[in-house]
Amino acid sequence: MLDYFKDEKTDTFRQLNKLLKSKSIASDFAPFSSYSPVYIETNECQRGVLSKLDVAGKDVLCVTSSADFAFNALASGARKVTTFDKNKFAKYVLALKIATIKTYYSASGYSRFWLKDSPDYLSKRLFNDIKNHLSPRDYEFWTYVFQDNFNLRESNFIRKTMYGTYNMQNKYNIYYNNYYYLLLRQALLKEPIITYDLDITDIFNIKESFDVIYLSNILQYYKEIELLKDADTVHKFLNNLKRLMVKPGGVVSVNYCYWANLLEFCDFLDTTLEDLVNILTLKYPSEYDLQTFSTVFDDTLEGICLTRKRALK
Repeated sequence: MLDYFKDEKTDTFRQLNKLLKSKSIASDFAPFSSYSPVYIETNECQRGVLSKLDVAGKDVLCVTSSADFAFNALASGARKVTTFDKNKFAKYVLALKIATIKTYYSASGYSRFWLKDSPDYLSKRLFNDIKNHLSPRDYEFWTYVFQDNFNLRESNFIRKTMYGTYNMQNKYNIYYNNYYYLLLRQALLKEPIITYDLDITDIFNIKESFDVIYLSNILQYYKEIELLKDADTVHKFLNNLKRLMVKPGGVVSVNYCYWANLLEFCDFLDTTLEDLVNILTLKYPSEYDLQTFSTVFDDTLEGICLTRKRALK
């Protein structure tokens, strides 16, 4: 069918067709797998994250997901961004978003295609303008997805969240501001984002070191990750991550904490406690730091848990 998918054609297109043809709704909480519904917008307040995490002039590794953290980091002056994701479809979302940015010279042009409250949201008309900025592999993938016999916007391919409006994304992302959008566009034209199809426990296969590693909230699900069965194992994993992949003085954002997680925090450690950040900050208080910030919702705090590698003396 598509020449660029001969090696992965069976799995990739069987799973893709399953999602595109499904009439069920993939919510924000749909299971995560190698071929699962994709995020096309962030559900994290990344303005808040970047108020606590300095990426300017830094080499950054982050989860691919909706591509928004990678874009916000570049717009904030990151030197280089590398991404990884267990979901093999995430790299195609990243590619289409980059192609959109290369097509449009303003944030308003970009948002017309990607935001749910736009009449041109994921429209085939705009896709026909964008597609010529895709690589041959990504071009073939997305021209297949945008066939008339699929309803992409209503399909199970896309996770349905409440965050996909202009009001939310403009408040969550700095690159929706045209000044930062143009900085991002310049950065993407200068150097590509390298991305890997890797689960979090496989990222040691990336043979580089970074100043900043952003893990989103993957580790909140540590009990569902085969090699990370308990918080102590996660702690050991993070120490190995710092030792092998973080530059001296660098930082790992261990977990994004939503307001609901923070509400459940307690100040004593017991055997029933399950929230990862709560356990780590109580059990290893000198190694983990919870930084909170305001979100778009009034009187609501969210946060990130950080762990740092000592700088060289």
